[in-house]
Amino acid sequence: MDVYFDNTIVSAIAKRDTPAETEAIVRVLRADAAGRLRLWTSEVTKEEIDRYEGEAKPTVEAIYLLMKKANYVKRQELLLAMNVYISPRPDMSYIYYPPLMADEPLWKELMSLGLDHLDAHHLMIAVRAGCKIFLTNDGDFLDRHRGSIEAQYNIRVRRPSEFVVDEGL
Repeated sequence: MDVYFDNTIVSAIAKRDTPAETEAIVRVLRADAAGRLRLWTSEVTKEEIDRYEGEAKPTVEAIYLLMKKANYVKRQELLLAMNVYISPRPDMSYIYYPPLMADEPLWKELMSLGLDHLDAHHLMIAVRAGCKIFLTNDGDFLDRHRGSIEAQYNIRVRRPSEFVVDEGL
């Protein structure tokens, strides 16, 4: 079974900022080491780590670097770069063409549920990677969006403590 670690879980390992979930996280890591499941994260986690400040950052980054990474899917694609027309004649004005961007459809759909752009990106990558479980400590996922996500996508959103009970780890 493929399980995606949201940034809040990677961070919790290093920062120990969710002590109620520590034992469950360790159980999940042991199950991965024993080959009972496969843990994933993605470069979206790195995007969030890059914004960290403080002494925990190197430890959080080290944990991220040790994890398997799901294939990165861009949330937006540049279709047409900015074009600028400058006339050699002084009486002509500049003509600017703004860049044309295309949103990744699943990312846009997840954003329409009310997820912010990074949370939607994490979930999009987990869904695309075929993960059946999305582990997070993020209350936004758990309290506001869990039901709609699970109803529309083939993925369960869980706290680590809920997951270890569900799976008997």
